[in-house]
Amino acid sequence: MKELAALAYRDTTAENREFWKNEMGQALREIQQVYEEKMDTMRTEIEASYSLKVTILSSFHAIIYRIVHKSRIMFARFIFLVFLIFSVLAYRALD
Repeated sequence: MKELAALAYRDTTAENREFWKNEMGQALREIQQVYEEKMDTMRTEIEASYSLKVTILSSFHAIIYRIVHKSRIMFARFIFLVFLIFSVLAYRALD
């Protein structure tokens, strides 16, 4: 009976401290792992989103460039035709 009482009343502070230290360390490692996995997922999603936006903007820029370039060419042709028409009219007016 005395042996049971001695076991019941013995100081287990060091054992408890070691147990909780290990448990808390493991919990922190698990939390860090979950955090890193979520960060990796978010990073991948953000990079994909950014890449898509860059692709869309690049395509939009290319389309706008083509439109402006064609508009310049068409405007230059229009000005040339107007010049020709006025030249012909001026030439006829001189006759």
